Amino acid sequence: MEDRKRWLDGLRGIAAAIVAWFHFTLGEMKIPYRGFWDEPVEQNHHFIQLPPFRMPFAGKAMVTLFFVISGYSVPLAIIRLRGQNNNSDCYRKLTSSVIRRCFRLYLPVIVVCMISQMLFFMGAYYSWSFSKKEGCPNAPPWSAIWGHLRCFALSLLSALGFVEAEFASGLNPQLWTMLIELKGSFAIYLAIIGLITATPNTRLMILALLNALFLYFGFQESFCFFSGLLLAELDVLNQVHLRAIAPVTHKAPSKKSRLPPAATLALFAGGIYLLCLPYRETALEDYWYSSKLSVLPFWDHPIKRISTWWSIGSVMLVAAIRSLPCVKDMLESPIARFLGEISFPLYLLHQTFIRVLRNPILNGVCWRFWGMSFEATRADEAGSHVYYLSWMIAAAFIIPLLLVSATVMTRTVDRRSISLAHQVEDWFSGR
Repeated sequence: MEDRKRWLDGLRGIAAAIVAWFHFTLGEMKIPYRGFWDEPVEQNHHFIQLPPFRMPFAGKAMVTLFFVISGYSVPLAIIRLRGQNNNSDCYRKLTSSVIRRCFRLYLPVIVVCMISQMLFFMGAYYSWSFSKKEGCPNAPPWSAIWGHLRCFALSLLSALGFVEAEFASGLNPQLWTMLIELKGSFAIYLAIIGLITATPNTRLMILALLNALFLYFGFQESFCFFSGLLLAELDVLNQVHLRAIAPVTHKAPSKKSRLPPAATLALFAGGIYLLCLPYRETALEDYWYSSKLSVLPFWDHPIKRISTWWSIGSVMLVAAIRSLPCVKDMLESPIARFLGEISFPLYLLHQTFIRVLRNPILNGVCWRFWGMSFEATRADEAGSHVYYLSWMIAAAFIIPLLLVSATVMTRTVDRRSISLAHQVEDWFSGR
């Protein structure tokens, strides 16, 4: 089981890095976000527009991959204990997981909200233009303390689901995923309890039926979490089967592919393709995957349709990687493992670094070497070399600083939140 955890961490880390890069380039780089069939056609001759080369810019799709990974990894340690000591070990692990999940998700969120609010108070966001649903419009820098406190409180309440996120996303719009992660985890815990006495085949059939219903009715987030749970159940059942036949065959249990190699590779390639499908704010109905399908009447919104295809791609990718040792080895490489260790702080912190540092660096480089603003340099074909230089300098400055900060936060906040959760658990249980 531990090897699965390692490659899952690597996959999560790479997904977090893609999300950070997506937000770093979004709105400024145009070509990577164009569909290959977009108009005008003469601009569609770049490999970066095609899968798998588009993957570094598939930030929105990576969110669905996060949900599948959580659905797979959250229940593994729990269902592995099912059937032991009359399920008492399983119950104890489950209750412990519920408490730790809350602290694991929200203590780092509080710290990030505090950091970003302090920077906003000091005027560090001066170069960033917020949308109507973001920022703190009633809290100017260096004044209106109550306005800043209110913005900070609304950001936390939004992440907890007590207020509508669209009215209170504040300085960290990426926190909308926190509530979905919490609700998805709790739904998985409830499913584990409800199916704890079911036979393995019954459990698999019920989970498969639930996933079919979630997919049909367009609940793509639930589909991601419960697909992850189904894959975890299949793997635990496979491990139990291998351990059972080992004494009979007198051979050490070996891991076998669940699908023929060709089918596994096709599943992997299909998942990559769906995750690379581009997102557009308008004219989504032009895409084949956004067309109205009579058999799927509940996919009633273009964004829901593309998100559902991304969800299907995420499930396909995780399902395939389970049977691809070469891909798992890459996901267990030192770089992937490092990104996996800092993935959560990296996801939480990246928006703050981008919004505070990116635009001043881009503008500063362009003024220094071309005598124009970043916007003017981008429009001037003769200044294209300075335009690209500004991106390289911004990336060279922000990326190391972000990685170091995420590492520090992992050690000082993320790990300590888990330790605090264990202390609270001991206090609740009287230990």
